[in-house]
Amino acid sequence: MTRKIALVFILVVNTLFAQISFEKGYFINNTGERIDCLIKNLDWQNNPTEILYKNNENSPEKKLSIHQVQEFSILNSSKFIRAEVAIDRSSDVLHLLTRERNPNFTNELIFLKVLEEGKANLYYYSDNNLTRFFFSKPNKKITQLVYKRYLANVSEIKTNNYYKQQILKNLDSDKISNSKIKWLKYNLKSLKGIFSLYNESTNELNTNQIKNDSKSFSDFFNLNVRPRINNSSLSIANSSIFQGFRSAIFESKTNFGLGIEAELLLPFNKNKWSVIIEANYFEYESLGQKFVNPVSLANEQGKITYKSLEIPVGIRHYMFLNEKLSLFVNLQVVFNNTFDSSSIEFISENDRPTINPLSISFTNNYAIGAGLKHKRFILEFRHYTNKKLKNLTNWDSEFSTNSIILGYALF
Repeated sequence: MTRKIALVFILVVNTLFAQISFEKGYFINNTGERIDCLIKNLDWQNNPTEILYKNNENSPEKKLSIHQVQEFSILNSSKFIRAEVAIDRSSDVLHLLTRERNPNFTNELIFLKVLEEGKANLYYYSDNNLTRFFFSKPNKKITQLVYKRYLANVSEIKTNNYYKQQILKNLDSDKISNSKIKWLKYNLKSLKGIFSLYNESTNELNTNQIKNDSKSFSDFFNLNVRPRINNSSLSIANSSIFQGFRSAIFESKTNFGLGIEAELLLPFNKNKWSVIIEANYFEYESLGQKFVNPVSLANEQGKITYKSLEIPVGIRHYMFLNEKLSLFVNLQVVFNNTFDSSSIEFISENDRPTINPLSISFTNNYAIGAGLKHKRFILEFRHYTNKKLKNLTNWDSEFSTNSIILGYALF
């Protein structure tokens, strides 16, 4: 059953992933001709080396490599230019740092993402753990802004912040003071801000082409309150004569639960993927159907009290229908933390226990969900796979739950 659910999830996600849209844009080929077309917007985490495009909605998909494209843009989204640059690929990972203070440049042909255009242009390059910024001015070549961490000795790390001198030298403006340069950081928000300030001061800021890529942590983090209605059913059976071959089919019960979810949107693929973790309170109390004990021949009835704190952890994929409305699917591993008061007992017709109460706990399981999000409001249907008794020998169980979840994003 678990494999089938995982397969369904993969098929659904693949279908949704295929929904990444072709959006209006253009590319400039090697002859300098601009071709208006539809470009597949992958919201690249790493700078691309090729693009996929269509001439129109009904035409076939085509591929162009970096050697065929001088420039391309997705309108109101992003713009990339091809450039042969000197780039330093020295690692910033601690155990890979070297004693070399100066950058180790190699010439490469790459696509650079345009962040700012004006009297001074700012570009961005990302390749896995490598992040580099470049700049240019009119009639000057594109140059990397130099930032490099290195080992001064075995226990000391220093930083080559030459990018500050480069900016101070090339962005000459009364609005850019030495104190601003002193506190300038080598990141997108800080560098984009200083280049924008310079271009505004020269009245040459190009405001037409690119959305603002600067985002705070809150743009990637959601905290959701999620009350729910749970419907659960349980059946158990024992195969040991010492437990009287007891079995019980418990009534299906509908009750309320409450949870809170933290969601971290991943900063690529247009924020369609996220990592989610929840904390949910779950309880289930029910009486079983009466049965005749095959050993004692007496009438008995099972009774369960089960309470737990569920911690589902997983991934979510969105399909945006418009700016305010989206569909989503998610797959989670559910870690079940059973309260000590949870137990199963068997009682006779006069409500007296026939055996000592059995302390219970259940295995972890999986959950697959699908739903709709409109602005801050969330509606989800979720199915939990079967979880089994894990602390009782000779007992088998089938415990399934379906939930309807209503959510509200606090932020």
